[in-house]
Amino acid sequence: MINLVRSGETPYKDLNKHAEWLLRNRERLKEYRRNWEITNKDKRDASKRAYRKANHEKLRTRATERARERYTEDEEYRKVVLQRNQLRHRGYDSKMFEGQPCFYCGSDNRKATVDHLVPQSQGGSNDISNLVPSCRQCNASKGANSLEVWYQIKELVCEF
Repeated sequence: MINLVRSGETPYKDLNKHAEWLLRNRERLKEYRRNWEITNKDKRDASKRAYRKANHEKLRTRATERARERYTEDEEYRKVVLQRNQLRHRGYDSKMFEGQPCFYCGSDNRKATVDHLVPQSQGGSNDISNLVPSCRQCNASKGANSLEVWYQIKELVCEF
């Protein structure tokens, strides 16, 4: 365990001196914080949960502001958001597949999501013929892979 305060070296009352001390001891502080987080994982997690609970509105507002900034600055992100909104506007959202089994695994006990058979990143469209119901697990594991590639990956993982 690292002792941050050596004899005769204490955090100063003068902020300029304190800032200098922090700069001189940057690596020691990083290591100290890293070790503290490792040894006090439960405390850290409880503290984060309490902060999120006490500041949920503030965090939501901050996330909304970041999304707005990203929308205005990042053209690729803007395209994705616009495509998602067009799907919802046309009624192509998960509600259109409610009660239908997953196209990939056949399970019907999970909430359906909309998946693209041919991923949009590989030229797939938002046309209804390219959309299928999918459980969250299959949709997340398939990601941007084509159906053929995803099945090969899935078979390799299931063999072990």
